[in-house]
Amino acid sequence: GASVSSLRAMGSEPLLPRGHRLVRGPEDGLRRGGQGQLHHVAPGPEPANRVAQRLVVPAHRLGDQAQFVARPLPRDEAARLARLTDWLRPRLAQPHTLESLAARAAMSVRTLQRQFRQSLGMSPVDWLVRERVALARELLETTAQPLARIPALAGFGSDESFRRHFRLATGVSPQAYRRQFGAAG
Repeated sequence: GASVSSLRAMGSEPLLPRGHRLVRGPEDGLRRGGQGQLHHVAPGPEPANRVAQRLVVPAHRLGDQAQFVARPLPRDEAARLARLTDWLRPRLAQPHTLESLAARAAMSVRTLQRQFRQSLGMSPVDWLVRERVALARELLETTAQPLARIPALAGFGSDESFRRHFRLATGVSPQAYRRQFGAAG
């Protein structure tokens, strides 16, 4: 890829909207003998976080966990299932049952389970646990909340349940995760 300086040397200016930036990707430099590639980054925290997630390569990873896993999303955003998951995400700390979720989606428990498997490739309970673990990871990475408060904030019924699900999903304990990926760590 062409760098900004090489584009300018050829008499061209890179065409980027105001506030947008080009960043060098270290992973490309490693593959091609030190010649990095430029990436376009839109302004704002969400694009910046996505780029940071792609570029972060920790020196040591505990438990072979994937550092960043994209959450599966429903394919049809207009579907009842999509509305249910959109409604659930800001309410992960609240208790939910299959019956309450099915009632919220205006379908039977059996249909809810089938729709989740078809659209998201997992059961509603597995999706809920995965979302709660993702929320816990975010809280551990970005807040100074005491470790003892994270289970309740993420919607886990007990510390034991939280630790078990967190370790299964990440391969490390919540405490080790915070040490490695927390804002202060």
